[in-house]
This record gives sequence, structure tokens and C-alpha cells, in this order.
Amino acid sequence: MMSSSRHAHRTPPRFGVATPRVLAAAASLALLVLLGATLTRIAFGSNETTASCGQQLPQLRVAAAPAIAPVVAALGHDLLGGSAAPDCFDVAVRSVDARAEIQSLADGATRPPDVWIPDSTLWIDRAGVERVAKATNAASVASSPLVIAVPSREADRLRGTGMTETMPRPTVADLAVATAQGDPFTIELSDQKLSPTRVGTILALTEATRGTPDARASLTALLRSARVTTDPTTTRLTSLSPTASVGVPASEHDVWAARHDSSSARPVAIYTGGGGFDFPYAVLTTDPATTQRAQRLFDLLTSAPGQSRLKASGLRDVNGVGGPALAADRGVDGTTKITPAPLSPPSLAQAEKVLATSTQDARLLAVMDISGSMAWGVGGRDTAGPSRLAIATRAAATGLGLYPPSTEVGFWVFSKDIAGSRDYREVAPVTRLDAPGFRSALTSALTQAAPTPGGDTALYATTLAAVRQMGTHWQPGRVNAVVLLSDGKNTDTDGPTLSHVVSALEAQGRSSTPVPVITIAFGPQGDAVSLAAISKASGGATYRASTADQVRQIFLDAVGQRACRPNCT
Repeated sequence: MMSSSRHAHRTPPRFGVATPRVLAAAASLALLVLLGATLTRIAFGSNETTASCGQQLPQLRVAAAPAIAPVVAALGHDLLGGSAAPDCFDVAVRSVDARAEIQSLADGATRPPDVWIPDSTLWIDRAGVERVAKATNAASVASSPLVIAVPSREADRLRGTGMTETMPRPTVADLAVATAQGDPFTIELSDQKLSPTRVGTILALTEATRGTPDARASLTALLRSARVTTDPTTTRLTSLSPTASVGVPASEHDVWAARHDSSSARPVAIYTGGGGFDFPYAVLTTDPATTQRAQRLFDLLTSAPGQSRLKASGLRDVNGVGGPALAADRGVDGTTKITPAPLSPPSLAQAEKVLATSTQDARLLAVMDISGSMAWGVGGRDTAGPSRLAIATRAAATGLGLYPPSTEVGFWVFSKDIAGSRDYREVAPVTRLDAPGFRSALTSALTQAAPTPGGDTALYATTLAAVRQMGTHWQPGRVNAVVLLSDGKNTDTDGPTLSHVVSALEAQGRSSTPVPVITIAFGPQGDAVSLAAISKASGGATYRASTADQVRQIFLDAVGQRACRPNCT
């Protein structure tokens, strides 16, 4: 059985490889060249016996993540090279990205590696799903937390000017707050779906915004700022501009290495508190003798000297404990134990759903109450200050301005009988924001809306009309939603009842053209109970608001809430 100074009787799992197509040797060699693989050969055995081992040594072939590959090779040379072991064998360490290794297995590499050490167990799970290999419970040999790297100047801005290496570093919550307030910030996400960096970042952002006011709106703002890129993490870190308001999801080790490479941006790690990299050790070989050699390498990596060497290289041990190398002057903080949290399959699917729905193009109809009470101040009839309508429309204009040019937006106002027998008036038809002159026209229409003196609130009739309009012109591939703001109860006694509206909205929600209604009870007299019933029936979400900032954030949630359907709150 395997053992180490810290983990007795641990055996790395046996990893079976699916039978591949046989490729020509030249093609396999070309593939390795294309992947930029690095091979390092190490002779295992005592100094006295190595010379007499001969030229044809048995070989243990290892494919390892770039962060750990140099250490695996160095450990074999420095530690096993001086052991008293009588046997001799070569260790050929190949530094290779996990996605490239999975592709190599899928393409039918002539001889898969005997041992695979990717940076995350997610890659082993993915290899199983893609049926190129299968394994269970691969033991970790090192770890590194997931972080978001930002230029040191950006870290100063997020946390407060004058931040030094000894001051508390900014948090993901600081990112959420700054972005929700309209500060320009871009997170660069990997194009690798279900990769540990991409999924871990989405889940970390979700968790960081969970306890904030209007959490989904804050999350939507962050994810709408994201830019998907094919560039490797190391390239993005070393080329990061010192003045960029950009965050690069990476491992702590990546940031440590970038500072070692004298990156001009001097990236600083913002710790996400979730996800991470666990560097599992998976044995692919089924040969008994080769398995024993793999066992020796595993023992070495998990021994006290092996773990110390890994920590000296900017990694952490299997328990998440860092070493002196993880110092503040390298943009990281190794003083706190951080154990990588496993990611479950449901969380992976949810992460991709959150990203897809938050960045999906939207088709929105903003519907604004202009009944007589909207001329009052927020607190009531005799309250001083701007009118409820002025506050709401200006905030809505700002919130809609956060949407990308491809978003389609329309604007209605409502009060009983304001357009003949109709209780609503179309001020701006649903149109793309990048249509010539439309964005400015929409802003003007919003800010120029005026209350109707003595006008009643035809809330129920207008809600039904808006949902039917959006359902009739429903577009696949977009979030089709209504955002409705009202400051009072329905006072239209000639129109439909609440129960009739709820039934109609539930039927629409079960159809192939669902239209969620995001409702805002504005001010103290807003009918939160009826609006909540409307939102629940349609699969939307409901809010109370009394400030412009709250209204602005709620407009973002018209997209963000879709990720939680049908359980939005």
C-alpha cells in the first residue's frame, strides 16, 4: 500500500483508458509538438546503481499540469536520485494542459501516459464523461486556490487608495459593489466550458453577491462585464496592462509566477473563497511493475520533503497550507489555510446556466405607472423632493443604459383611460438600442413622462396587455420580460381581477413563450402583495424600492433572475 509521512496507506486510484484508435507514430509526435509538450527524463535509483542500470531503462511516463510538472521532475532528480533503492527507471515528465491531454486521449494517442496529474479533478471527471478514460477518488498531491488577479493599481482603487502589501486586499464583494455602481470592470473568462477556472469563478461571484442587496442584479452586472477569451491564463497575466480595470481568474500559483516574471501590472490576487485546484494523481497504467513505480513517485510527492518542495514552488500542500514562498510581495497571501472545495455536477451545470442567462440578449418592455400619486414625493402626498415618477424614470433610463446595444427595449406608461378606452400608451416600441437615435429617444421619453392628474391605477389590465404583447412577439434566444413599476393598488374597478390575472399569467408561463414579469412596488403605498402574486404567477421576481439606485439595479435583474427560475424569490 502507498504511504506518506502525512497520509498513511494511500494508494493512487487505478485509471482505465478506453481503447483508442491507433495513430501513426509520426502523427503522435506531431501532436506533442503542437501541444508544446516538455519532456524531462529522470533516472530513479541510487547514485551507485544508476551508472550500472544500462541504457534501456523502464520508463514511467507522466503527463502533468504546467504548474506542477517542473517540481515532479526536480523531485525525482534531487530526492530519489540519492535513495538506496536498487531498481532503476526513467521518469519522463510531459508538461501539458489538461484539455490538450483529453484531446490527445480522444484522438487515440499510441501510448497514453502511465500517470496523469491535471490541475483539477474536474478534468478527470470530464475524461470519464467523454469516455476517453475513467477513474474515481484520485488523491491530491498539491493544491492552489482560485483567485481573480487584478493590476495592483486596480486593487488600490477597489479597496481604497494607498493600499500597501500589508493592508487587507480587496475582496470579490468589492468587485461586485464597484461593478453594480457602474464602475467599468471586465472579468476575462476562459472559453473552456466546465473548466475549473471558468466554473469556479462563476460560482464564486454568485456566492459573493448572495448576501448583497439585489444580489442577482449585482451578479448580472458582473457577468455582463465578462469577456470570453481563448488566451491562456499565463499569457493574460504577463500581458496585463497596469492601468486596466480587468480581472483575470487564475490559480494563486499563476499570480505568484507572474510576479516572478516581473509582470509590469504587478497583479494582486483577490481570493474567491471557492473552487480551486487539487492536482489529483491518477494512474492510467494497468501494468503491475509500472504501477509500483507510480506508487514510488506518489509516495515522494506526498512525503514531507516532497510537500515542502511543492510549497517552495508557489503551490500549497494537499491540506491547503502554503509556505514562505507565498509572500505578499508576490501578490498573494499564504498565511491562511485554503482547502479547495469540490465542485458537484449540479453546481457545474448551474454555473454555466447562470452565465448563459446573464449574458443572453434581452427583449424588455418597461411599463411605468403615471397615475396621479406618481406626482407625490416618495414618502407621500406632502413629501418634499423630486416626484416618484421623476426618480423612477431617471433610474430606469440609467439601468437600461447598462444593457448592450443588441438589447431590445420598449416603454409604456399606464393610468386608467389615458388612451381612449385603453389604460396604457406605447411611448416607444420595442426596438434595438443600437438603432439610429433610439437610445437617446428612449432616454428622453423616460425622463419626460408626466403624471396624470387624478388618474386611477389600471394595474391588472395593463399587466395582462403587456404580457400578451410580449408573448405575441416573443423571440427565441432572448430574455422576453416585462418590468413593471407602480406606487399603488389597482383602482380600476371595470377591469380584470387579480385572480383572473394570475390564472392568465400561469397559463402564459406554461406555454412555449413565457414572459416573466419583474414588479417594483415603489414607495410606501406600493401594493407589494398583489405585485408579488403577479411575479410569482409569471415566473418573475418582485421588489420594494424607494430610491433611484434600487430601481436601477432592479432593471438589471430582468435578465439575472432567469437563472433561478422557477424558484426565484
